[in-house]
Amino acid sequence: MNDRLQSWWDVNSFTICTLRPPSITLVGVSAAVLIAGGVLWIGDLISGAWVAVIVGLLGLGKDAFSLTIRWFTSPHASLKADDRSPQLLLSLRLTLDYEDQGYQIVAVPYRLNEYVVRSSAVDSFLRCHDVTLQENQELLNPITEKLRRNSEILEDTLRCQYRQSWRADPPRRFVNEAKACLGQDLFPSQEAIWIYQGSYFHSFLTNELVTRILESGGSRPMILYRGSEHFPAYSEANSLLLKRVCESMMGNHIGISTVIHTNDGQLVLWRQSGAAQQSRDLLAPTGSGSCDWSDWTDLSDDRLLKDLISRAMEREFREESHPLKSVLKDVAMRTAILGFFRWVRRGGKPEFIGISKVEVHSSKLEPNLQEVDAPESLRLIYPASTLDQLRNSVTTLLRSELLSVPLWVNLTCLAETLRTERNQWAEFLEIGQ
Repeated sequence: MNDRLQSWWDVNSFTICTLRPPSITLVGVSAAVLIAGGVLWIGDLISGAWVAVIVGLLGLGKDAFSLTIRWFTSPHASLKADDRSPQLLLSLRLTLDYEDQGYQIVAVPYRLNEYVVRSSAVDSFLRCHDVTLQENQELLNPITEKLRRNSEILEDTLRCQYRQSWRADPPRRFVNEAKACLGQDLFPSQEAIWIYQGSYFHSFLTNELVTRILESGGSRPMILYRGSEHFPAYSEANSLLLKRVCESMMGNHIGISTVIHTNDGQLVLWRQSGAAQQSRDLLAPTGSGSCDWSDWTDLSDDRLLKDLISRAMEREFREESHPLKSVLKDVAMRTAILGFFRWVRRGGKPEFIGISKVEVHSSKLEPNLQEVDAPESLRLIYPASTLDQLRNSVTTLLRSELLSVPLWVNLTCLAETLRTERNQWAEFLEIGQ
């Protein structure tokens, strides 16, 4: 199934199964009446059974006709940036428990209206400790209920995104996938955190919409949905506080990004393609995406945070770094988590960043053009055969105006840890000082 057909199917199946499921009782009654009338009619053509057949057809036809219209039409509306978002993002503050853990809201250089929430103390904790993961599927229920309360307008939003994605130049991939989602905040005091199975569309209709509006078409456009009104924040003591992950009511599928260090001592990057939904045409980590639910289900019995994140990072690297994904299937690699942040513009979405040592020569890596690209006009390979070279390359990259948000956080965290934990990284990357 090609991407566009898959996208069309995903939008409609999510609408029927999650957003606006039909009434099983009404459909069942209509079907029962239709079947009963048909049986009676076959037995006695002159009876009044035809009335039951008509009633059943009308009952089923009402649902079927409405459903067919929705499947094959797109609302006369469009998705645009919310003009209230810049001021909202600028005025956000953190709760005291976040500040106590060293979290800060940091503006990302050269990226307009981009902020992240991160803590050097939490990053250091992640590099030295692991956290147990526990599945709690009940966490998805209130999010689904929230979506259903606004189901009609959110269905229009989903269909608009489908239309706009495929009419863009180049077209942008918009498909639904089962994702591992974070259900609790990341504090060093926690020994275990909850995750649950959600989907990309759950996060699209929550995390991604909080800085966008749905506007009607015509000569007098009206705002049908304003994302900033659903941003996960609340007012207290004249401050606008970002909600914690556990109370945000966002889909919060887990983002992951890793930079690659090759066995010939090179730091390799890609550029996000124009077909991506996020960070289009910006420099990106070599493996960047999100945790699929299969990353979780494929883990062994000891389900730890580092295992989940490293598995997802390595899968994304293999998918993005060669047109034939099987080429890198058996390449030896190991991954270390560098840190964690919340992407503010995307509703405080949780993201992990890391670095991977890959036993492959940099010349053997090629961008999978369905995911990323490598234009000749950009430098994407940087020397890193010693810690000093790696540090200088990171410093050079941090001056670039073309860094995506995940790559900027990744390099910033790497620069910090190279100053404080040099010996550890020399050993991990198998390079000299």
